[in-house]
Amino acid sequence: MRSGGFTADPETAYTLTYGLVVKPSFIPGLVFSADRYQVRIVNSLGYNGADYYLQGCLASNGDPFFCNGIVRDPTTGSIGNAPAGNPSSGFVRQGTTNYYRTLAYGWDFQGQYSLDLNKAGRFDWSFNGSLSTLAGGQDSPLRSQYNCAGYFSNGISCGQLVPKWAHTLRTTWTTPDRTFNASFNWRYTGSLTTANNSGNADIGGTPERFQNTFARIAPQSFFDLALTWNVARRFAFRIIANNVFDKTPPIIPNSYQVALSRSNTAPQRYDALGRQIAIGTTINF
Repeated sequence: MRSGGFTADPETAYTLTYGLVVKPSFIPGLVFSADRYQVRIVNSLGYNGADYYLQGCLASNGDPFFCNGIVRDPTTGSIGNAPAGNPSSGFVRQGTTNYYRTLAYGWDFQGQYSLDLNKAGRFDWSFNGSLSTLAGGQDSPLRSQYNCAGYFSNGISCGQLVPKWAHTLRTTWTTPDRTFNASFNWRYTGSLTTANNSGNADIGGTPERFQNTFARIAPQSFFDLALTWNVARRFAFRIIANNVFDKTPPIIPNSYQVALSRSNTAPQRYDALGRQIAIGTTINF
């Protein structure tokens, strides 16, 4: 294998977004918005290991997009020349390179609602949700477009864990005199299925790769609690507990096949450290 030293073209992004904001007069305090996004990146940059070219060349029956990454020695036909001299032939390339294109389509939703209860205080709700309809791309002009939304990696095409649906919902209660508030946050991540069981050969969903165990990650919910006391005009005291119920993250075997995943879970998607408590103050002077 030969790592690095290859020319990569700059990537180009084409983005289309549009949305709608609703503020109904018959529900005072409610604001809701929905936004559609479509992102297409041409020549997207990423890291590809040698297996990307070896498996791609085999699976595509000689697609030059993949097979050009396998450079044989013109004399011996070897692809395993000693890498010390960074040889010009006899290697399989790996490192930062260009994909054909990367695609991301979906919807973002936001909502806020305030309810004043006079002497009982005030409730505020804040909602953010994301619906991914397409998260994937196309590895070469000769291969089909693939969609990894709702699947987790098998080391072939789908790298990140992109659930079809994820949201946060925060509820905050504030006392009438505004000296205390309690905030409760719900973080939800939708279910994920291994790409091996997708039924789509372009992302590795073939019968011989079908899994009967650890094939699905159930929906996950984590809850956070924050308490704040405005003790004086210039002094506030707060206690924060993230993952307040100390929920353990789901197990992902062979997590090194999933981007940024380690220790048989995905810390960039799920809380890996359990309950976390923080105490702080804010002093203005």
